[in-house]
Amino acid sequence: MIALLATLPLAAGAQDPAPARVERRLALMGTTLELWVEARSRAVALNASEAAVRALEAAEARLSTWTADSELARLNRAPVGQPFPLSAPLARELARARSLWASTDGAFDPGLGALVRAWGLREGGRRPTEEELEAALAPRGLASLQLEGDTALRRHPALVLEEGGFGKGAGLDAALAALGGAGATGALLDLGGQLAVLGGARARLAVAHPDRRDLPVVEVTVDAGSLATSGNSERGMMLEGERLGHLLDPRTGRPAPDFGSVTVWAADGLTADALSTGLFVLGPGPALAWAAEHPGVEVLVLRRDRDSGKLIARASAGLAQRARPLAPDLRIDFEPAGEPSDSEPRRHSDAPTALAQDGAIQEPQEGAAQEERDQERRLRELEERFEALSSDVEGFELRDVIPPLGEQRYGMGPAASKVYGAPSGLSIGGYGELRYRNFEDTVSEFDDLRTVLYFGYKFDERWVFNSEIELEHADESFVEFAYVDYLHDDAASFRTGLLLTPMGLVNEVHEPTTFLAANRPLTESYIIPSTWRENGAGVFGELGGFDYKLYVMNGFEGEDFGGKTGLRGGRQNGSKAKADDFAVVGSLNWTATPGWLLGASVYTGDAGQDAGMGDMQTTILEAHGEYRSGPFWGRALFADASVDDRDAGDLDLGGWYVEGGWDLLAENERQALYAYLRYEGIDTDEGSGGIDDTTITVGLHYRPMDNVVIKLDHTDYDDDADEDVTTLLIGYVF
Repeated sequence: MIALLATLPLAAGAQDPAPARVERRLALMGTTLELWVEARSRAVALNASEAAVRALEAAEARLSTWTADSELARLNRAPVGQPFPLSAPLARELARARSLWASTDGAFDPGLGALVRAWGLREGGRRPTEEELEAALAPRGLASLQLEGDTALRRHPALVLEEGGFGKGAGLDAALAALGGAGATGALLDLGGQLAVLGGARARLAVAHPDRRDLPVVEVTVDAGSLATSGNSERGMMLEGERLGHLLDPRTGRPAPDFGSVTVWAADGLTADALSTGLFVLGPGPALAWAAEHPGVEVLVLRRDRDSGKLIARASAGLAQRARPLAPDLRIDFEPAGEPSDSEPRRHSDAPTALAQDGAIQEPQEGAAQEERDQERRLRELEERFEALSSDVEGFELRDVIPPLGEQRYGMGPAASKVYGAPSGLSIGGYGELRYRNFEDTVSEFDDLRTVLYFGYKFDERWVFNSEIELEHADESFVEFAYVDYLHDDAASFRTGLLLTPMGLVNEVHEPTTFLAANRPLTESYIIPSTWRENGAGVFGELGGFDYKLYVMNGFEGEDFGGKTGLRGGRQNGSKAKADDFAVVGSLNWTATPGWLLGASVYTGDAGQDAGMGDMQTTILEAHGEYRSGPFWGRALFADASVDDRDAGDLDLGGWYVEGGWDLLAENERQALYAYLRYEGIDTDEGSGGIDDTTITVGLHYRPMDNVVIKLDHTDYDDDADEDVTTLLIGYVF
């Protein structure tokens, strides 16, 4: 919270030594506006003040999401994938907001409307469930908003933009522009605690204690630009006896740690408004580090000392020279990044700085010896490092490494996609399956089928490493995938490493909560031999309502093709793979309509690997679809494969399945119980000793929560040579 202490006379050189002044106070933009306008005459000042009010009203009509007819509210309702025309002001404001979102690594993100609703911030607060948080994080904020000139395009149905982090600043910018155009020579506007100054007026402003809005603790003198403060003050949420801040971290979906407050000065109001929020989310040490790397932005951090309970102020260079403590026990610390100079002296002051009659800050004399200054600098460096480390430890939780499940991204399952949603650094996820099978004629089997760990590392916003390490049957270990992505943009990014072949519905997304039955379809085990991975490289991206992948990979080794396992025996799995023959695989999926996925893929390449068995030209074609809406979940897939130029005889393989499930607990927001049926046919070339069979699987798929699934089903084979089986599977994902 910032309040005006006093305005000082116009700066020297103003055209009118005794300008007329108008003061107004009114309700606007959901808060109170106080403005002081100076001009050469009262009539000009009144006209300028009215122009400023009209500009703020236009900004409110454009940005407020409290009304359904604002431009921003209409953008929030725009269909996914459909370009939305923007007015010139909103196009500029969203472009600026996106730039600040990127520069703070997502700490400032106006695309957190789903999180605001999940926490009930407009209704006094509520604690969301983990499932609600996961759903609210799914849009990924501004990452799901495409801006191109004067058009915007929403890429996720749950994306909701909120003006709370930048709306007041945008309104103040519009008001200052209107004031200048209407002849004002000086002005100061206070819009709900954010202040903006039009050149020519000098103001002394008071920054309040983070816990008490009525207690000023630091005085700052400014003569231009805007000053904004973010902190929880009295606005925290009291939930179940615990006080939580109202400022959410868009990266984790949870309230940011409450250390005190951050005040930002910037030349424009939108920047000051947005960064006061974003830098508060980053924390005290990173906030000052950010300011040091971005000239033109100044930062004042007020932090509660954990031991003494006292308030400590730290300021960047420009603001430290314009600030003085008002509380007797408040310390202001400042350590510039470079060597001291006459214009930027180093200061470590426990005493208030004197204020001259004209309001300018008078710096203390530099009388200490060089050795004392060096010792003080070294001590300050140690304090800064300790404080940064303490801040990191305070804000660290296990969820920073094991974040909650979110949406599927870039062809990966929800747990495998975690690294893409992390702000940076290490991410861990995983899944597992414990399976009991009762066969019709032979001995039953109880198997620790899979225990899987995902390890990902986000180097920065573009470079990402992701991997899957799998233990099968409790005694076999495999690397299922290990690749590096270069995320260039939505339309085209690049991937290389041990890659999952982008075919079908299961091969890439095979976590147990992502499909209905206890066992994977036969077609996606023997025709598309899931889990199928090979070494290679390729490009992937999204265009309109489509996503695509195009890879070059080492080919199959076809010596073991045929029989009941179809193409499964030809996988090389990245282990010293023979690479005389390569293959090309491409996939295309349409996901523009929520609930629908329609796609197809093609694979072609030789599998002979110069082993004297012929070229073994292998081609796989498949088409698939999925529809999920309300209680219904349905899937269908068709696949056809051929192996030509094979010395042992050509192979023709194919398979298909349709399946559907109905959620018997559709009214329960937390649990799901699907009764499902799968009907499938497969032919792995009966003439070469393969199978030609149809199966029916019926069962129940119960999820007591999103992370755990219990499946019970029975599969009946038409061919008496294949044993019917009843399966119980317990799966988990994290």
